[in-house]
Order: sequence, then C-alpha cells, then structure tokens
Amino acid sequence: MASQAALVLALAVALFSSYVSANLCKSYTIQGSAQFVFGQNLFQVVPTDGVPTTGAMDRDGSVQTFAAPLSGNPGCIYQGVIADTGALEFLFSQIKCGNNRVEFMGDAGGSAPGSSTTYAILGGTGIYVGATGTVTEASLGGMNYQVTANIKVCDR
Repeated sequence: MASQAALVLALAVALFSSYVSANLCKSYTIQGSAQFVFGQNLFQVVPTDGVPTTGAMDRDGSVQTFAAPLSGNPGCIYQGVIADTGALEFLFSQIKCGNNRVEFMGDAGGSAPGSSTTYAILGGTGIYVGATGTVTEASLGGMNYQVTANIKVCDR
C-alpha cells in the first residue's frame, strides 16, 4: 500500500513539474522583409592581392556585411556578416529589436528567388536570453529577403 501511495505521489509530482515547466515557456514570432542595396546597407570587402575573381563573393576571404530594417516590425533590424571561407559562405546574423536580439549562424543561403535557408537560433539578449528555435530566410529576388523567426524562451 505504501508503494502505491509513493507511486501516486511520484506521478503527481511529475505531472505538476511538467505542467509548470510547460507554462514557463513563451513563444515569439518575428516576421518581415529586408531590402538590401549595395553601398547603402550592404557592403563587401574583397582581398586586394591581385587574384582574379568572377564576382566579389566568389573570392575566398571576402566578407559581406548587411543591416536593414525588418518591414512590419518598427525598430527591428536584420543584420549580419557573410564570410567566404573557400569551402562555404558562412553567415553569422541576428535580428535586433531594440535591446533584444536573437542570434543564428550557418551556411549562407542563396539569393535566387524562391530559395530558402533555415538556421538554428543560438541564443539571444534581453527577453530572448536562452532562446531556441529557428530563423528562415527566403529570397524574394532583387536582394529582398523574407525573414521569419520562431522563438521559444523557457525560464530555467
């Protein structure tokens, strides 16, 4: 009888813990488009060692920086750095809304209309400390990107 009571108590504690932890999580979605224009909010640095290149980002060692307002989200900016490492073009990026930001990185996506890449969120600041989730960047063409961040933050 005591073992049944202990089992019931353990089950009740497990259910309560599950309920509490599920209710301490918050979900956020940030969605909008960002338009990039060379020389205004998109810049490239290419090594100047005389090696011929077919395009700025085709050159190993080149770096591209970008930052543009995220439409539909006043005060939010989509910004980051793409580095051509030779093996891949590596992106480190963030969506920053005031003092709050989520950070993500991975192999940079394509710019062809309709192409899309999903990145894992690595963390964040402000209300997004400890954030998990994904950010999807989809090319709309013409250096215009639709960005959707699905963010989950759980109190620990």
